[in-house]
Amino acid sequence: MDFAYQENAGRTVVTKAATATLVPDELNGTLVVADTTSGAVALTLPAASAEMDGYKALIVDAAANALTIVVAAGFGAVGAGGDTLTLARGEMAMVLCSKVLVNGTDVFCWFALYAGALG
Repeated sequence: MDFAYQENAGRTVVTKAATATLVPDELNGTLVVADTTSGAVALTLPAASAEMDGYKALIVDAAANALTIVVAAGFGAVGAGGDTLTLARGEMAMVLCSKVLVNGTDVFCWFALYAGALG
């Protein structure tokens, strides 16, 4: 997949071809392309925090093997039962760090909007 048009539009494109933990700068309005050509890739999001409130990134699986997005605290702060999202070729997810109110306490967590492959 060619994402040059995203770079031409001023969007930062980050490519990962191996398992990694993403850093905040890689999640601030970026397109994260997982090149899974050589094998499955797992991308771990950093712990959500006030400093990353509002950070968002579009993460896409650009090749044939699986991409797993991992959040230690779980998406939506649900814990280990909701800590992974697995994508196949062409599938994508928008991840967003945001503050929510849980039992009267402000908690920062990651949310994901998932879109399956088109076609």
